[in-house]
Amino acid sequence: MELKDLVANSDGSFTVQADGKSIRLVKESDLLAIKGASENVKVDYEAKISKHLTDLAESKRLLDEKHNLLLQEQAAKEAVMKDAQEAATLKAKVGEYEAKLNEAMTGRTETEKHLLDMLKERFTTTYKVPADKVKDMNLAQLRDAEKVLALTGIGTRSANYDGGAAAVGSGERTPEQRLAERYPTMKVV
Repeated sequence: MELKDLVANSDGSFTVQADGKSIRLVKESDLLAIKGASENVKVDYEAKISKHLTDLAESKRLLDEKHNLLLQEQAAKEAVMKDAQEAATLKAKVGEYEAKLNEAMTGRTETEKHLLDMLKERFTTTYKVPADKVKDMNLAQLRDAEKVLALTGIGTRSANYDGGAAAVGSGERTPEQRLAERYPTMKVV
């Protein structure tokens, strides 16, 4: 190999021609400095890559966490929607039952009014109570009054026009006669 024309460059390197090719020669100290600088750049680059990989792993973890939260929220939303549908169904049933209840209450009111009118009529016809005395009475009051009248025996028995003594041949018997027939061995005083 034949070295020709050694030329010094401005950066401290030399250029030599050998076998028709241009070869650049640098000082070993410069090579070591460049190698050290490139190793520093490599270390910085690897540190940045490591940091980016750590950040990427943390981002994936957060993404998975958010995805799980999203799935939980979707499940909760579906449960709420199902509950809302059930509530709508129940609301419709409640509406139906309210309509039936209103219908029954209307029927009850009509029945109570009819019963009230019948009781008032019975008071005026059977018990001979003046209509103006029973017109403002409610059903409970009429029932209570009827119980009292039934206990006293007013209006529930046939009229006794002879003052308690049955007429001969009338078919009516006195209470004493009925007791004597029922208990023949007992003496009525």
